[in-house]
Amino acid sequence: MNPRRYLKAVHGYMEGTLYRTLGKYRDPNSPSITVRLDVALILTFLALIARFFLSPIATHEIAFFIFLLSAIVSAWLAGFWSGLMAIVFSIAAETFLFNLSFNWYHSALVFAFAVAGAFTSFLIAALARARYRTDEATLALRNEKERKEALMSIASHELKTPLAAARLFADILMRETDSFSGKKVKEHANKISEQIDRLSNTASSFLELAAIEKGKICFEKKRFCLSDTLEELVSESKLSVTTHLIDSEIEPRIHLEGDEERIRQVAVNLIGNATKYSLPGTRILISLKRTGSRVVMEVRDFGFGISKENMEKIFDPFFQGQSGQSSEYKGLGIGLYLVREIIREHSGVIEVESEENKGATFIVSLPPSK
Repeated sequence: MNPRRYLKAVHGYMEGTLYRTLGKYRDPNSPSITVRLDVALILTFLALIARFFLSPIATHEIAFFIFLLSAIVSAWLAGFWSGLMAIVFSIAAETFLFNLSFNWYHSALVFAFAVAGAFTSFLIAALARARYRTDEATLALRNEKERKEALMSIASHELKTPLAAARLFADILMRETDSFSGKKVKEHANKISEQIDRLSNTASSFLELAAIEKGKICFEKKRFCLSDTLEELVSESKLSVTTHLIDSEIEPRIHLEGDEERIRQVAVNLIGNATKYSLPGTRILISLKRTGSRVVMEVRDFGFGISKENMEKIFDPFFQGQSGQSSEYKGLGIGLYLVREIIREHSGVIEVESEENKGATFIVSLPPSK
């Protein structure tokens, strides 16, 4: 038999045996049994090489000390069971390759090595696990700190900008009221009103974000016709969005069990993103259809698209993708995060398909009303 195939067969047999015997004790967050086995085999093999080099002077006691080091490293890298495997492999290697005779002394030596190795492996594995958990906790705290700093930075910018603009227009009105015509006064008053609306929307977004993260967002679920809701929204969008061509392919009489206002909020957000991240004059397509046992809503644009590296991040809070144009598209970066959480609360899924410079399609899949 080919030695390579023989070793592979032995490895497979050992792995299968370990899965049957140790699989039920495996922590889902710890290394797999395959990784534990491989680590133990590799480190025992390295210890065995050192043992061969030292064979002229190494006694069985020194050999077991070398093997104990391999068991300790195995336990540190891959857990207690890996250390235990290294101990078993070490005893087998010393017995069959270096003629370890089982008299009373050597039997006591093997027993002492096994007990010391198992106890040390347990302690080392516990220390490694504690360190890993500490590192995880430290990383989580660092991420939370960075997240809060990002929140404060965004909040400061989003609140200061409209406040400064509103104050500027108010100062102009106060200073130049006598020289302004009624039309000019109305124009500046409208600009102040727009900035106040922007402030209100920003505050509402932060309040919704806080409510979702605390699990306190309210959903008033009832049966409603999603087809009618989208038809109405499309009609409104055609009047309010004059920069793009809004088209729709909406299948009639599709009903949903959920919060109509929240689902409408999802559609408004997706349509808003489509207009932001595509050039004026391009088409935006809103579609609704039944696909198998699901209701599928899609919003497609033919704009800048989303890069591969950003595909996994766009639903993260405070993530702001680059449109490939100017900073005018910057926002809070929480719209798609809110959308995803709303869809999740409705037992749905949201996905995105995109290629750079070819547009993006957001696909929302929801269970229909029973």
